[in-house]
Amino acid sequence: MEEQEVVGALKRILKRGSHGVCLKARDTPKIRDAVNALASAKIPVITLVTDIAGTNRLAYVGLDNAGAGRTAAYLVAQTVGNASGTVLATRSHERFLGEEERKSAFAEALANRCPKLRIVSVEGGGGVSFETSKILLKAMDSILDLRAVYSMGGGNRSILDTLEGHGLKPKVFVAHDLDQENKRLLLERRLDFVLHHDLKIDIGNAFNAFLAFHQLLAEPASVSVSTVQVLTPENVPES
Repeated sequence: MEEQEVVGALKRILKRGSHGVCLKARDTPKIRDAVNALASAKIPVITLVTDIAGTNRLAYVGLDNAGAGRTAAYLVAQTVGNASGTVLATRSHERFLGEEERKSAFAEALANRCPKLRIVSVEGGGGVSFETSKILLKAMDSILDLRAVYSMGGGNRSILDTLEGHGLKPKVFVAHDLDQENKRLLLERRLDFVLHHDLKIDIGNAFNAFLAFHQLLAEPASVSVSTVQVLTPENVPES
């Protein structure tokens, strides 16, 4: 959804009322204002997967994104070693705070571990295959001596196909989330690692926070970020 669509939806919720809003959205000034308007009206907002900074949202539930970025840097460093070359880092959108936290932590940790590696960032596409491929094609001239890929925002089959179409194969490919596409790519051994977390736990935390807000729990709810799980072709969950 574009910014104006999100803001419009939140304004409609503000008008009709709600027991709670669970929101995954970009971090923009207008969306922050809409979140604060809901909070002022005693409508609790929980941000899911990606946070929205500087708001009165009730809680954030989701992955420890900075920890995930550092984990990705560790996996790349352990695989690539002291080699020089390029790391392709892709994001679905530049205004998702969660992906920004992943990128910043990844870049800092990788610079400390592998100072000879150069990061080329590609942003946009929304995780959609066609758009991701189109944006990546524009950056191909800057991708020299490709060593690794860290994909923070999806569209991974498209990324792999585009790179292979230009004769590029990274030594290691780190992706996020065990959706159906990534599960297939992992089992096909086209992805090396998938950084995953349990969405069921996140949703449980979100609803416990809503219940606590409305004083429907005997004890205060404890909401904590999810720790990252490193999945390989050898430990893919069956379901």
